[in-house]
Amino acid sequence: MLCRAAVTTGIQCLIMILSAAPCRAADKIRDASPELSDDTVLAIVPAMQPKAGNLVMAEAMSKAGLADAESAAALAESYIATGRKMDDVKFYGMADAVLAAVKPTQNQPLNFLRAKATTKSLLHDFKSARNILNGILTTNPEDDRARRELFFLEVLQGDLHLADRHCLRTSGFQSSAARDLCALHLKISRGSKLQPHEKKILNRRIQDPDPSNATWARDLQMESDFIGIFASGKQFRPAQLRQAASKYATWAADDKPRLAYLADRLLAAGGYKETLELIPDTTQNFALATRRLAALRLLGITAAPSSPDGKLESICRTTIRVEAERGAIEHAREGAIIALLADRDLERAYQLALMNWLNQKEWVDAWLLLQSARENPLQKSTVAFDDWSKQQGGVVVHGTH
Repeated sequence: MLCRAAVTTGIQCLIMILSAAPCRAADKIRDASPELSDDTVLAIVPAMQPKAGNLVMAEAMSKAGLADAESAAALAESYIATGRKMDDVKFYGMADAVLAAVKPTQNQPLNFLRAKATTKSLLHDFKSARNILNGILTTNPEDDRARRELFFLEVLQGDLHLADRHCLRTSGFQSSAARDLCALHLKISRGSKLQPHEKKILNRRIQDPDPSNATWARDLQMESDFIGIFASGKQFRPAQLRQAASKYATWAADDKPRLAYLADRLLAAGGYKETLELIPDTTQNFALATRRLAALRLLGITAAPSSPDGKLESICRTTIRVEAERGAIEHAREGAIIALLADRDLERAYQLALMNWLNQKEWVDAWLLLQSARENPLQKSTVAFDDWSKQQGGVVVHGTH
């Protein structure tokens, strides 16, 4: 999960972010080489400075009171793009600082508001992001881009009933394709299998000329396929898991968050070997490294400390330990994965899973919570999940037992 950055306003904050260590422990820790890969590099060194031109622009805009919100939005979007490419939350902090330095006015440009909502969401300030997006839709109800981002945030936080409104012709997406995907998304989020005619709709939307809809449909297809895999007999799973892993890894390519989510599905379904094939021991991404560690331990493999896997394990554990010691666990999901699947520390797994689930209610968060509760000899409570599930019309989490 991403860091909840505590960012003040003005150029002072921007300089602090550029010069300080990253906001997480081992925080998107990086290599000393000036040449950075698309991954987050697992090594503790000072934060990378942005291009000098960007810093000069930020300083100039700040001194001018950042009257040009359009320029601030453009700079923030460049930081967001870099942060996504490198999976580095520090750049989202930079974007937030630039946007926060703009003097508030009654009518902010649309691209400025979009950049601000995206940045708040990436920094896990979901309340602010949703408020901004709701504001955009109040003025521009036909803005399907803002509606899609708001819909995703509502589903992320488990507000499924609230998200239902976006599927309606009268109060939802302007695009019929988006309304189709909206309805399918909510059905899948509740753990329901798609009917043959619904799968046909999904397959058709994968070919949608709008790339946003096509990507959305592809993500839903993965979700739908894994619901089917979880429901199938275990004797059929190895072939299904290998096919699914190959299919989505090829599509997601270097998209680290999607690969991590695919790894979560594989681990829950028993695809430990497939997870190792998906994530090489050369990965420099923290989230992927934790999934690889879990797969190794589930296969009974303990890596030598000097091996690539041993070094990855050391960094993963150091990151989680340092966060716990300072009382700010920003990688609660990853900590729960390690505790549950690698260490079999069910008590710690439950506490970390609950911590993350209270803020994010994606499938993996519910799975970690229920699995750690049900396997715990002390029979940890699932009341929080059960109450939420009832409120949302019933949610089934496949892969738990």
